[in-house]
Amino acid sequence: MFVDHIVIRVNDLQKATGDYRQLGFTVIPGGEHKGLGSHNALIGLADDCYLELIAFPQAAAPQSRAEKYEAMLAAGESRLKSRWLSWSVAAEGLVDFAISAEAADGLFAKQKLARLNIDGPLEMGRKRPDGKELAWKMGFPETLDLPFLIADITPREWRVPQSTSHKNGVIGLSAIDIVVHNLEKSIFHYQQLLEISSNQIEKRMSPDVNKALFDCGTVKLSLVEPVENQSLVKQLQERGESPLLIELRLAKNYDVPQCQTGQTHGTAITFAKFG
Repeated sequence: MFVDHIVIRVNDLQKATGDYRQLGFTVIPGGEHKGLGSHNALIGLADDCYLELIAFPQAAAPQSRAEKYEAMLAAGESRLKSRWLSWSVAAEGLVDFAISAEAADGLFAKQKLARLNIDGPLEMGRKRPDGKELAWKMGFPETLDLPFLIADITPREWRVPQSTSHKNGVIGLSAIDIVVHNLEKSIFHYQQLLEISSNQIEKRMSPDVNKALFDCGTVKLSLVEPVENQSLVKQLQERGESPLLIELRLAKNYDVPQCQTGQTHGTAITFAKFG
């Protein structure tokens, strides 16, 4: 399995598109999601991953994403709708990410979905600005510390941006930090999903935060549990378990300072040199 895409919540899609272009990214219009009141723009990466800028024109004032998710589940809504609409109430920034289920043997088989307590496969779609109708299927774990799953019905190249050259030299995704409530529980969740053993996981404990690091394809995932770090505690309260930071890989001969973004529409991005 590999990381399919990163979901970044923005308030104004047109403004965010312009701002990311100013940072040297090639951004293409994505289209509208059927029946969900959202639209997006996409930043394709050369490693076949992409960043999704998603906006909800009818979104309410920001509130706790985790509280919204739990309230909708309690009201009997599906995990798909609950998770999707939890993005709509979040403040700008990283809200989620997806794992590709394309190469996972039988990941969407009923027995495996049941064993992992994944709701799916559920079909979704998007209409591109050129009129092309896209379709894919998704799977949703119960907890927000885990990513959702995605596999294409229509050809993958219809959904994934084919424009992957960026003026700032970004060529791929190298790491994701995910803030979690309970490190040991989240480690168990990822072991079940990715089928990794304990010796594939590196733990780093400190008075400030506890971490667990492991690979998902070419991307390093880091689970971060706050101990005495109040900013991370606040992150959990306001956004729930969610991506905290992404690291993008630069091509050779590009300098990190020239495309340092800091907090761009609430999203923390750092950069790593090639290799």
